[in-house]
Amino acid sequence: MAISHTEKIEELFILTNNADNIVAKVRIYITSVDDTNSQSFITEDLISINTNKGADFISYESLKESDVLGWITTERNQIKAVNESILNVQSATTQKNLPW
Repeated sequence: MAISHTEKIEELFILTNNADNIVAKVRIYITSVDDTNSQSFITEDLISINTNKGADFISYESLKESDVLGWITTERNQIKAVNESILNVQSATTQKNLPW
């Protein structure tokens, strides 16, 4: 069984009242698909990020999705692990009508 993941940043939330448009939260959707049976599971999450401007600060206008994904690597990996766990349980079980 191989599970593939598709990640999409849907929204960025910036700090209120700042001229630099510093991103404070990211809404991400991760779709995980089991290629052996086409089962899928989608997780949506709102992730807070560190808002301290460091030397590697990127202006809002210059941001790319890959930059933002890099900021939340740990959280993305956690979501993917949970999705995989759910898909593994789904593939090991079959829903059956209640006997009553």
